[in-house]
Amino acid sequence: MVKRRVNKFIFEGTTAVDVEVQDPNGVVMIKPTREIIITPGAINSPKLLMLSGIGLQEHLEELGIPVYADLPVGQYLEDHLIVPVFATILDVPMPPYNLMRDAFCTIGTLLNNIELANFIGFLTLKEKLISLTFFEKFGIIEEFASQLRDANQLHSLLLFLPTLLHPVSRREMFLQNLDLKRRPRLFPHDFEEGDDAQVVIDSIYYVQLRLLQVICFEYESDEYWRCYCTHLAGTI
Repeated sequence: MVKRRVNKFIFEGTTAVDVEVQDPNGVVMIKPTREIIITPGAINSPKLLMLSGIGLQEHLEELGIPVYADLPVGQYLEDHLIVPVFATILDVPMPPYNLMRDAFCTIGTLLNNIELANFIGFLTLKEKLISLTFFEKFGIIEEFASQLRDANQLHSLLLFLPTLLHPVSRREMFLQNLDLKRRPRLFPHDFEEGDDAQVVIDSIYYVQLRLLQVICFEYESDEYWRCYCTHLAGTI
C-alpha cells in the first residue's frame, strides 16, 4: 500500500475485525480475511498495538484508549549496544592488517568466554581523517570529536567497537499521546541490570592487553569505563 499508513486495529472482543488505514483521500477500513501480521519494526510494532488497545492497562487508560488486552507491550525491549573506543597508534612495526590479524587471532574463543559475541575493528590512517559523519551518527559531542580529529592529524587511530549482543538490561517505551505521528517515549535503562557494563569493560581491558606494546592507551578504573559506556554507548 503506497502512501498509506495503518492507524490501528479495530477489535470486537479479542478479535481484530478491521484495519484502519490512512490514505491520501482520508481514512479507510480494510477487513482482514485471515490473520494479521504486524511488521513495522521494533518501535512502531508496539506503538501500533498500544494505539489499538493492546498494552499495559494502566498506561492505556491514562490516554483514554479502550483496553482489549492487558499485556506488557513495549516492555522488555532488547538492544545491541556498541561502545566506540579510540586509541592512537604510535610506532607500528608491521602493516595494520597484520597487526589486527595477529592481535585477535584467537578473539572468537576469548570473547565468548566473557559473553561478548561480536567485535568490530576499524582503522583510520592520518592521511585520511575520520569522517565527521561518523561522529554525527554516534551523537558524539563536538568537543570530543575535535579532540579525536586533532589526534588523527598526528597519528593513525584505531577504533574498536565492543558489541553487547546479549544484554540483561531491558528498555521500555510508552505512548506520549494519541498523535499517530508522535514518537513514543523510550526509556533505555542501559547497563542498569546484570553484568552488562562489566562485559563491555572486560572487552576493553582485553584489547588493552593484546595491543599494549603498539598502542598508547592508559589503564583506567572500572568506574571510569562504566561512566564512558553510559555516555557514549550507541546502537546498531
